Amino acid sequence: MTIPDDFQILVPSDKFIIGKDLFDDLEIHPTENDKFYYFFNKKENRLTKQFILNERELVDYLCKVTLIKKGDKFTPRLAFSIRDKSGKIKQEEVSKDDSTTNISLKANVDLNECHENFWKLISFIQSFSMP
Repeated sequence: MTIPDDFQILVPSDKFIIGKDLFDDLEIHPTENDKFYYFFNKKENRLTKQFILNERELVDYLCKVTLIKKGDKFTPRLAFSIRDKSGKIKQEEVSKDDSTTNISLKANVDLNECHENFWKLISFIQSFSMP
């Protein structure tokens, strides 16, 4: 049996694309530890780990949201990254002498091109009870 060249196995994504996916499809579910919670996409029956603020040709601008519950309120923690399409953190090439080396960036993440989607995400998070 031969496999066609265009054969693909579709693996469900854990990413939520702001502006394409619907916030109404997300629910908050507890983990085994009652302190930590996660987003669950009820329409697609999958965990949502990262929110895509902007999809570019070579990279995605991502926000990871960790929900921690204190009493009856959630306190979110946000982590931003720019990752290539394989999921690796964007790297910068540094030339030293005659060699080139890739180094991981640990710096600001510029949200200028996706600031509207960032604020959509913030509005969604604020809809939950915060301290």
